[in-house]
Amino acid sequence: YVDDEGRQSTFSHDDEAAGPGWYEVRLPDDGVDVQIIATTRGALHTYTFDEGTAPTLVFDMSHALGEDHAVDGFVSVEGAHLAGYTRVVGSYSERFGGVRTWFAADVDPAPIEVESWSEDRVGTALRWTDGTTSVQLRVAVSSVDAAGAEANLAAEHPDFDALARRAEADAAWMTLLSAARVRG
Repeated sequence: YVDDEGRQSTFSHDDEAAGPGWYEVRLPDDGVDVQIIATTRGALHTYTFDEGTAPTLVFDMSHALGEDHAVDGFVSVEGAHLAGYTRVVGSYSERFGGVRTWFAADVDPAPIEVESWSEDRVGTALRWTDGTTSVQLRVAVSSVDAAGAEANLAAEHPDFDALARRAEADAAWMTLLSAARVRG
């Protein structure tokens, strides 16, 4: 899990679905259905694993998009709670040492095994018992500090209720879209 090789999964656009604030996809290589419901500063993930799949989630704090690169990070796991940060340097943020983003997360059920690494890359892999068919992850971020990430998690994801988060996303979109008027 330490490098990108073997961690990337293919998918087909035919296996995707999306709507205001949510996204779903089937990852056939890994035998996983993924559902993500977004909030302003976080998301609720649901991973449904095929029978016979070894349920594993990887937090790669060294991964960055595009030309940016992560220069350091940290992950702490205590039972079902994770917290940490990543510091990413890009063309803009390079002048002042990068941007640190803090996160706080809870998983349900709690993992049975945790493997962390911090040599060339920083990350953590969480594993569940064979036969675990569903894992939920609620996560929130803050660009201010760890306390902000914890507060955002409590405010935006007080529980693992996917239907409630999806209804909240729909309501938020409807509020924004109701301001638009179309005339013919």
